Amino acid sequence: MAVMTKAMGAFLILMVFGMKYYIPDFTSEQIAAIVRASLDGVRTQLEASSRKLKSGDYTREDLDRLQQQIDAAVASLAQSQRDVSRLQTRLDQASSQLHRVEDERKRLQTALADAEAQTRRFEAEAAALRAEVERLRAEDSVALKARIAQLARENAALAARRTAVVQLRYSCSDAVIVVGVSHQQVRELGKPEPVIPADDSPGYGPILRGPDEIDPGESLDFSPLRGTRELASTWIGRTLRPGDSLAVYAKYLNAVPAGGGQGPSLAESSCAVSSFLSSGGPAVGAPPIRIGPQQPFVFIGLVRLDGEQLKAVPLDEAQQRWFRARLDDAPCRAPICDPSSAAARTALRGYLAVLYGRRLADKPAGVPGNEGAAGSLLTDLLDGYVAGSIDQPALTRWIGLIEADSTQAAGAPPGAPDALAPELRPRLSAAGVPPGVAEAFVRRASLGWWSPAEREARLRRAGIAPIPGEFEARAAAIPAQPGHVALIKPMVDEGAMTAAQGIEWLTLITRAREAGRPGSTAGPPPSPNPPPQLDRLSDGLTAKGFPEQIRSIVWGLAQGGTLRAADALDLLSRTKGRQRR
Repeated sequence: MAVMTKAMGAFLILMVFGMKYYIPDFTSEQIAAIVRASLDGVRTQLEASSRKLKSGDYTREDLDRLQQQIDAAVASLAQSQRDVSRLQTRLDQASSQLHRVEDERKRLQTALADAEAQTRRFEAEAAALRAEVERLRAEDSVALKARIAQLARENAALAARRTAVVQLRYSCSDAVIVVGVSHQQVRELGKPEPVIPADDSPGYGPILRGPDEIDPGESLDFSPLRGTRELASTWIGRTLRPGDSLAVYAKYLNAVPAGGGQGPSLAESSCAVSSFLSSGGPAVGAPPIRIGPQQPFVFIGLVRLDGEQLKAVPLDEAQQRWFRARLDDAPCRAPICDPSSAAARTALRGYLAVLYGRRLADKPAGVPGNEGAAGSLLTDLLDGYVAGSIDQPALTRWIGLIEADSTQAAGAPPGAPDALAPELRPRLSAAGVPPGVAEAFVRRASLGWWSPAEREARLRRAGIAPIPGEFEARAAAIPAQPGHVALIKPMVDEGAMTAAQGIEWLTLITRAREAGRPGSTAGPPPSPNPPPQLDRLSDGLTAKGFPEQIRSIVWGLAQGGTLRAADALDLLSRTKGRQRR
């Protein structure tokens, strides 16, 4: 019996430990069956061992064999666990593959739907093409050839089209002058029509005494020329064919007759206008013209597209009269007609924004920063213009007061933005200057944009005179002698010096006289001035037109040493003086 038990135990141990070396690459079902069989065997062994222990009939050898069976069962369980892990891995792989298959199925379904839709579309297009083929088969061959020939002519005409540019240039800063173009198209490509249309020939396009209506193939621009102080009105046409002609006009939109309320400040003068015309080759230049209130519309000339180049067409006197008469008979629109109307002011606003905007944007050469407030100031002024509360001469006056010349350097050292406010604001306010314009002038003057002489000249050009009695009141506060005030004030009134400079001269003279009195403590003791400075001072006072009495007073104080010649020479260098007659 013991021999049998040992033999069976040895066989069981060999089977348990050798099992893992004999498992092939089974399928998941086979692995699951082996695991179930292995677990059943382990359970049977453990049940037999349990009964053996309960019976108490066992020897030492039996306990050893029982321990070996338990160890074998534990190893079998471990192998079963590994088999379970392998089975889980197979299950995970199968699940992942199933997801991929499901995604691929959906993609194929979508592709199939797209292919079916494309097939239906191709079928519809094929049906339409078959119908067109049938229609063409049924069409008369002569008509078909005629249609082909017509399409060929249209393609040739399209290929022959050229772009033409007509530009007017001028430098009258407050004038709005625009180009007008009347287009005559040929019937047969390259064959010009008569200059004066006959009964059966096409005429010229419309021309208006006012802003033109622009066709879809054309454009009209009004803008300053970069790097210059010129303005340009530019017409661009993109549909010219060989043989086409262009009648070119100039229109002075805001040149109303004398006495009108909305024209420029120089309405009595005329403006020189030059013209340039090109279609990609050399430019054609017409002789300069002059345009003004008495002749606000001018016929410039006729040009024709010869091949790929614009060329001037010589006109006899009768032809020129015909074009001028056509312009005289053209419909008249605002702002030319009824220039004081709201429609006229509205029509001009965009042009004036360009015209004045360029001037406000300039600043003296070398001045840093930008005047961002200029745009809002111009908007406020133009709002008042359109509303009728301000006319264009006033616009021109206010813009001229605060504009700068970018080709000129600043005229004085910069100070605080409101350094000159106490001196300038009362005068600007008394003259009725719009608040925005007044603040812009104070700021720019305080920043040194203009010299004192130029600043005073601007004020006087704008009609802004000194406040009556203000100079006398400031002189009395020094206190200056009335006789000295009477000698200096005419120079202030004439613009030979600013009011501030007049006060400086009176202060310089008064303090020097006080310092020369015996026992005075008003200043440093008298000190001789170098003779060369005295000579320069005498010559300078004479050259700048100072009254003889003032020259004698200043030179005498300087010679006595109570007035520093260097101070007087510095003030003299900043004083404009009277112009020599």
